[in-house]
Amino acid sequence: MPQPSETPRVADDVRPPSPRAKCGSGPAPPVGHREAASAVRHRTTRLRGCVAAIEFHARSAAALA
Repeated sequence: MPQPSETPRVADDVRPPSPRAKCGSGPAPPVGHREAASAVRHRTTRLRGCVAAIEFHARSAAALA
């Protein structure tokens, strides 16, 4: 068994950087789930130029129908 002085030391808080989320990478909200308006605004502005805004309008129209 190696002595404590022989084992390599590794910092506990060393982690590889997390990859940035790409457009549409998150799971879809469950059926019947209603997002708060602030969450929708945040998501659509964060993913500007993506399909998130189209998705939101399609879901809103479906919810009203």
